[in-house]
Amino acid sequence: MAFKHGWEHESQAAPLMDEEGLRALLSHAFPGEDPLSWAPLGEAGSRHIHYKVTSEDGAIQVLRVAARAQAHMEKELALHARMPVHLDTGLPLRTGHVESISYSVAPYCQGVPLSHVLLSEPAPTWQKAVRGCGEVLASFRELTFTSPGFLDAKLTPFQDPDFSSPQEHALKILREPFVCSLLDETCTKRLTQLLEHPLNLETASNLVHGDFNPANVLVVKEGDAWRLSAVLDWEFAFSGSSLWDVANWLREAERVDPSYQEAFLEGLTSKGYVLPLVWQETTKILNVMACLDMLGRKGADTRSTMCLDLKNLLTQWSE
Repeated sequence: MAFKHGWEHESQAAPLMDEEGLRALLSHAFPGEDPLSWAPLGEAGSRHIHYKVTSEDGAIQVLRVAARAQAHMEKELALHARMPVHLDTGLPLRTGHVESISYSVAPYCQGVPLSHVLLSEPAPTWQKAVRGCGEVLASFRELTFTSPGFLDAKLTPFQDPDFSSPQEHALKILREPFVCSLLDETCTKRLTQLLEHPLNLETASNLVHGDFNPANVLVVKEGDAWRLSAVLDWEFAFSGSSLWDVANWLREAERVDPSYQEAFLEGLTSKGYVLPLVWQETTKILNVMACLDMLGRKGADTRSTMCLDLKNLLTQWSE
């Protein structure tokens, strides 16, 4: 599978709401309004349930119901106010809580996932959209913070003591029994050597999306070509180096036409971003750490499609 296709069906699903519960939530989320219609939006099995809500005046918004209490919703709300790009982001306009349910209300974004287009349409039709993604990523650097780190609800960076060194964190996961059973001994040994290599990562404290990949980008078709419409899913955003997002975007570049990487890097560098001399080696290490982090999360061993995809990627990088 490419670009996380099929992963959502294996993730921890948010509980479906009954009609009475949904109506009560709609009343809380849209006070003084009487929504004309609502319907589930997106793939079943997502960590969140999304409802497309249409008001009597024709306005369309998205109600996102979290599977569990989600502090990141407040972070996304703060990001909405400071987002440096003029682009649809799906970031919330407001958030709320009803008993144990957390929710957010965001604008509805038009488009289809770029990941679907990449796998079904010829390269000339999507190169403009991919270049646009590079340009947008470069613009994220306009939002800076006081230091690198995770972001709290007020966008103040903080350090997680359990994640003080991403490389040590990855090495720890690499030694876990489940990961050892997934990867062969040769792969594990080579990945260990790679992770012990010095990480030449630029010191930066700018906005990093944290999950910047074609599955989180919407595109719309204009004539014979697709253009960038929205960048979604900001719950993993943090302060750091844009190379994290570059690595994420190029993680599966070999699965599509070579112009995918070329167009993205053209867009990125056209906006003044200068790639470090050893950027390819650095992004490889960043991708290894990111994939191991996903394998180390609770419940990862129950997600066979995700595990197979990550195993294939890690094996490829160890060769």
